[in-house]
Amino acid sequence: MSKAFTREDDDGGLHLPKPAPPAARPPRTRMGYAQLIIQRDRATTTGDAARIAELEASLAAGTLEPPADSGVAALGAEITLRDARGYVRVVRLVTAGEVGLVPRGASPASPVGAAVLGARVGQDVELEGAELSVVKIAWP
Repeated sequence: MSKAFTREDDDGGLHLPKPAPPAARPPRTRMGYAQLIIQRDRATTTGDAARIAELEASLAAGTLEPPADSGVAALGAEITLRDARGYVRVVRLVTAGEVGLVPRGASPASPVGAAVLGARVGQDVELEGAELSVVKIAWP
């Protein structure tokens, strides 16, 4: 039917669903939260209102608390590893959204994150064919 024979406010029976509300932002590790504060402060200095609002929304999600057993590697932990040659590597377990935001951050979905998640000091973990010893777990 030609639009000439319909009312201007007639939607033709088409009812589009309302857009879904924005997804809730996941909480951040304390390391990621600190990095977001630094970015917000920079955005405040430059007067970037859109970026400030985006960062405030992320900060509003809060932080993840360390587990009751601080001796186990979990999100938010900084894990120090040593290989057989004595080479030391520090990894920070962060959420996927914090990879690239937190220096040395690795998510549990990454090979190194998956290897250390749940590990304890003194335990050996295997990563890409190499055996690494967990020498320290800290909660920055």
